[in-house]
Amino acid sequence: MTQNASHIDIILGPTASGKSAFAIDMARKHANESGHDALIINADAMQCYDCLHVLTAQPDADETAQVPHALYGFLPPENNLTVIEWRDMATAKIQDCFKHNIKPILVGGTGFYIKALTEGFSPLPEIDPSFREQAYAYLEQIGPDDFHAALTRRDPESAARIPAGDTHRMIRAWEVFDATQKPLSAWQKEPLSGPPDTDWSFGFHAILPEKEAHLEKINSRLSVMLEAGALNEVEDLADRIDAGTVPDDALVIKAHGFRPLRAYLREDITLEDAFAQTALETRQYAKRQKTWIRTQVPADKLTIHTP
Repeated sequence: MTQNASHIDIILGPTASGKSAFAIDMARKHANESGHDALIINADAMQCYDCLHVLTAQPDADETAQVPHALYGFLPPENNLTVIEWRDMATAKIQDCFKHNIKPILVGGTGFYIKALTEGFSPLPEIDPSFREQAYAYLEQIGPDDFHAALTRRDPESAARIPAGDTHRMIRAWEVFDATQKPLSAWQKEPLSGPPDTDWSFGFHAILPEKEAHLEKINSRLSVMLEAGALNEVEDLADRIDAGTVPDDALVIKAHGFRPLRAYLREDITLEDAFAQTALETRQYAKRQKTWIRTQVPADKLTIHTP
């Protein structure tokens, strides 16, 4: 596909595949060939938060010194970022890039973010926060299993896709029904709102390392993270949760490794077990990311790179 002035490259790949390094190389190559700068824009939900920098593999000072980065580490953990909020911020960054002749490069592993930007999402109206508060109160009253059963009676399609332990998604489906009297699954079947600008074009680059090399990279990266202070990050965030300044269902605690390492700090498990659980979580997530790339990205717009 011939690139135009409104072309956006999107770097995809499983966690620990080398997306960040690939994006930096692309940005520097663009600058050398065109004389114009590039901006790397984050499309990974966990990397938006201003804690767990090491554990979520956010770009370090050396990487951000080489190429400007945006939407990394800007949000406090007590705030749960929605896909709509992320898309609005990413859209503003992209529009500013095109205005100033800067190349936007999106990097991330959150497929829902990418879909929202490139294809749009259901036209769900804004939900008053009071509906969420009522849903949380009801869940605390009856417990997650009974809450999931009640959600099944309201919205069986959504409930079938949401595990009883996924509090955040259950609450979302519940509050949507309360506020609109229409199931979330029905909203999701509505025609999608398209990309913010119909002149935009997208090119997808998937970084897919060989299986054995990738597994080795996952294990070695965990060791590096521990040496770089990941445990201190986990302890700081856990202390804020225990103190009540960060809710115990904050989205950021889903970051791979947080819960096992927190359990180790509580002396509930050994460090070896925490390491093993984190590695397992990461491998399972990487597998889901690869499946998403194979099934959700248009083949005619996808370029596969094997590092």
